[in-house]
Amino acid sequence: MTKERKSKKEAEALGIYLQRVRKDCGITLKELEKATSVNAGQISRFEAGHFTFVSENLQNVMSFLQNSQTPRERHPQLLNRFAALLDRSPRHMAAATALITALESL
Repeated sequence: MTKERKSKKEAEALGIYLQRVRKDCGITLKELEKATSVNAGQISRFEAGHFTFVSENLQNVMSFLQNSQTPRERHPQLLNRFAALLDRSPRHMAAATALITALESL
């Protein structure tokens, strides 16, 4: 596995993001520890941006949190744009419905 080096600024930004996603999902540090087998203290250090490399443990935490998010949480801007189009007119609603039907058939 290749270890990717992170700058202090990148690590802090990723840590803030991890904590926000964890809290948005309603997951405690202990619950995340149990689900990922990564010590809660280490997860806390990740969230504080106290890491240099993307370790296997950090990847496990990130993967679990990503999979815990609903599609609305993963793609809020896209869903907001789509919702705004639905309200424009009946033709927009019909086009959106056709698009969804086409995507579902793939």
